[in-house]
Amino acid sequence: MTRCTNRLPVLLAGIFLAAGCGGDSGRDQRVPISGKVTYAGEPVTEGRIMFYPEDGRRMAMGAIDAAGHYELTTYDRGDGAFLGTHKVVIDAVRENSAGPASPAEELQAEDPGFVRLVPSVYADRRSTPLTAEVAEADDAMDFELPRRQD
Repeated sequence: MTRCTNRLPVLLAGIFLAAGCGGDSGRDQRVPISGKVTYAGEPVTEGRIMFYPEDGRRMAMGAIDAAGHYELTTYDRGDGAFLGTHKVVIDAVRENSAGPASPAEELQAEDPGFVRLVPSVYADRRSTPLTAEVAEADDAMDFELPRRQD
């Protein structure tokens, strides 16, 4: 009898752990989203892109690589963004080492030690004009930002 009661706590712990390891339990459906970000026809070579759902759920974010590509993550790497409408924020700055290397780097950041790679209007959730509608069939979303007109 003592042999069975010693195993009972181990068995119960295993059941609770298995029930809690359901992977995506309690999380809404997400759609894998990736794409490319360009400004003035050239790839944005670093930064991050964020999708903020209009309904206030958790945002999705992705790093922008040297070719301008990104992949969104909400919880797990590459799991994408929630279905629905999102405000899109693109924040890209680089350390100002030797001056502008491309048309995209002509924009000054607030800090003189940095250069903004896209206009600051895109870097603020309150001012960005960018939106995205994530649907079940989506997987690629490119953002082509036009050269800023002064």
